[in-house]
Amino acid sequence: MQRLLLLALFLILPPLAANAQTEIRVTDADVAPGVVTTWTSNNTYILDGVVFVEDGGTLIIEPGTVIKAESGQGNEASALVVANDATILAEGTATHPIVFT
Repeated sequence: MQRLLLLALFLILPPLAANAQTEIRVTDADVAPGVVTTWTSNNTYILDGVVFVEDGGTLIIEPGTVIKAESGQGNEASALVVANDATILAEGTATHPIVFT
């Protein structure tokens, strides 16, 4: 019986571990002006305050990436802001959407 249970856990846990994502806290200082920054789908990004993609900067967000914002209002709000002369490349797919929450 114990062998059966261990076998079941062995078969279930690897797929769960493969889907585990690392949470990365992002502040405005993490997206530098004039630099290409890539957010990958193997991470979940937590916006900690207002994060600007400044003029000349590029933010690439891979399909399947999850971006969360810390809760807050007014000066404590979190948001992603893309300046007029900055670029954001974010194209999700039906099977791998980009999720902002």
